[in-house]
Amino acid sequence: MHGKAEKGKFVAAMVIFGTIGLLVKHIGLPSSVIALCRGVIGTIFLLVLMQVRGARFHGGAIGKNLPYLLLSGGALGFNWILLFESYRYTSVAVSTLCYYLAPILVILLSPVVTHEPLTLKKGLCVAAALGGMVGLSGVLQGETFLSGQGTGILLGLAEAVLYAAIMLLNKRIQDMPALEKTILQLGISAMVLLPYCLVTVRFSGLILSARTAVLLLVAGVVHTGLAYALYFDALGPSPVRRRPSSATLTRWWRCSPLFCCSGSLCRPPWGWVPSSFWAQRWSLTCSCLRKEGNKMTEVVAALIWRGERFLACQRPAHKARGLLWEFVGGKVEPGETREQALVRECREELAVTVVPRDIFMEVTHEYPDLTVHLTLFHAVLSQGEPQPLEHNALRWITPAESDSLAFCPADEVILERLKHL
Repeated sequence: MHGKAEKGKFVAAMVIFGTIGLLVKHIGLPSSVIALCRGVIGTIFLLVLMQVRGARFHGGAIGKNLPYLLLSGGALGFNWILLFESYRYTSVAVSTLCYYLAPILVILLSPVVTHEPLTLKKGLCVAAALGGMVGLSGVLQGETFLSGQGTGILLGLAEAVLYAAIMLLNKRIQDMPALEKTILQLGISAMVLLPYCLVTVRFSGLILSARTAVLLLVAGVVHTGLAYALYFDALGPSPVRRRPSSATLTRWWRCSPLFCCSGSLCRPPWGWVPSSFWAQRWSLTCSCLRKEGNKMTEVVAALIWRGERFLACQRPAHKARGLLWEFVGGKVEPGETREQALVRECREELAVTVVPRDIFMEVTHEYPDLTVHLTLFHAVLSQGEPQPLEHNALRWITPAESDSLAFCPADEVILERLKHL
């Protein structure tokens, strides 16, 4: 498929991938669990689709491409794992900068792997793209590579290498239908994610509401099964001059929501854009986003128990969302891990020392003035008695009693889960 059909499928995949963030932010489950569900549901959906079409697996093609299938599927699973883990050790800004080195790796390696020329223009645009990513990540505004973040930086860089490897490995898979290839890769990635989730997630505390189940099905069927089938079909073997370049294919799906926001979802009249065009658009879009968009703010909070009750804090009247109740916590400062930020915030706001435990829940919520990614940790008081140094009031309440208090909107999904413990 080298004509309009290929291009139509590719554009459809980009649109689907570009809307995944709008869906996932409303799913109140850990990101690793969402990724696992996407892999499992997507694989099942594609198996059913394969059965409906009367297609079958080609043993000869599988055997021929087995090393590339295992490597690319495993890389996809580990790619997600490394991304999740990098957030534990460094800020989202620094992790993002490391993560988005993947397209640069693909562009630089494409002359050797896919025999696509690396022109001076491409090289200059790689530099422009890197500049745009630096601007988007916020490192120039103080979110720099400080001490204690080395592990997170290395994880982010490893994730970028894996993602570049996935795209390059797909170029090596020959004589295999896109549907068959996608099923095997998603299935392998799910098998990689399963033990990771079993070790890091407390499944007994998760709540699967009807709304969450529907959103997971959509994410698995549409944004994973269908989208990856279309995407990998566009990556299928075909003459280089008649399909998108490796660099363009690798990163267009991540840029699609940015293009939508900046009003630049279009293509030039000369057909498929080269990787240099993508690099230029990426740099420009990053610059626009820094000025016009709400930047994601990393926030941590503590779930502190005393018997059957947890600590709730009322915000002061003069602050945003004044007099609403919340969990104690605050913003992660540059150079801090999330655990370090939690200890500092509890000391500043309550005059206590806490010991962070495992993560209870992660939530992303968009307020009119900012978008927050909230990580709620189980925490244990090790020293001191909570005092309202910065809050209007403190109260120990049961989950059922939370209905009588007006909490911040970002906490609502957390309270629903607490009520079902």
